[in-house]
Amino acid sequence: SNRTLSVNFNDIQDPETRIQDQSILSMVFIAAAKLDFKILCNYR
Repeated sequence: SNRTLSVNFNDIQDPETRIQDQSILSMVFIAAAKLDFKILCNYR
């Protein structure tokens, strides 16, 4: 039964939610990049 549950969960993940996940990931990545840039500037 667990297998059918996981398959159903994969079916629920339509492109829209995947795009949302990617946008959240990119936002986190940009935030981390900005933080790294601030640290680099402070070290100068």
